[in-house]
Parts: sequence; C-alpha cells; structure tokens
Amino acid sequence: MPRKAAARWRGSSNSNALIMGVQLAGPLRTAVNALVAAVNRLDKSLSPLDTVTKLRAHKFTLKDSIYVLHILSALFWLTLMQVPPFPYKLAISILYALALLIPFTSQFFVPATPVFSWVLRQTRSNLPPSSAYAGQWHGGF
Repeated sequence: MPRKAAARWRGSSNSNALIMGVQLAGPLRTAVNALVAAVNRLDKSLSPLDTVTKLRAHKFTLKDSIYVLHILSALFWLTLMQVPPFPYKLAISILYALALLIPFTSQFFVPATPVFSWVLRQTRSNLPPSSAYAGQWHGGF
C-alpha cells in the first residue's frame, strides 16, 4: 500500500473513516468503528488451557449456579430424547463440552446455554411419544 493511501487508511488528517478507499460518514462510521472495537475485544485463543486457567482464577458466586442448572436441565432432556439414538446424543454432549472449553467458541456458547436448554426442553416436552400416533391420521379436521 503506498504511503499516501496508508495515511488515508489510518485517517490521519481527515476525521471521516476510510475503508478500502470508501469514505464513511455519520452513523455508518460509528457502526463500523464499534464493530472493529468489538472484534478486537474478542478472545481469539483456541487453547483449552486458557479456559481452564480462567476457571481456576474465577471466583464463583451464587449467580454462576444458574449455568449449572441449565446444563443439568439440558442433560436431563437429552437423556429423555428418543431421537437421535445414544451415540449421537453422546456426540452432541462432547461437542458442546468442547465448544465450552475453547475460548473463541465459549464466548458465544456460554451466554447461549439457557437458550439451548430451553430449545431441548421445548422440543422434548411438546412432542408426545410416537406410539400415541399409531393408527391415527393427522390430515386436518
């Protein structure tokens, strides 16, 4: 990148942000700056040791127990599910545990734990067993 273009890229003399030579103004500039700042704050590590270190240093409070409750609820509903069969349910649990161990993915999966638990509960609790449908036609009124 030439020096003059690099100076414009950093926004040296002009207060408007430049992205790939396009000048942004007003709310769009603010949104782009906020997006760049948010991406810079993300933990980009893929090492599970970082998560273990953070867990050891974390001071657990009563508020943290809600995540334990959601995970136990999800495990309960996962065991009651008839579909998928056992090996797939085990794979789902292992993949979820791995997603929680990797710092890059855990920052998305930990806040989504209540949602995942709710989805499991809703999909399992609203469906009667398949034997209840034996011999019945469900084509309308």
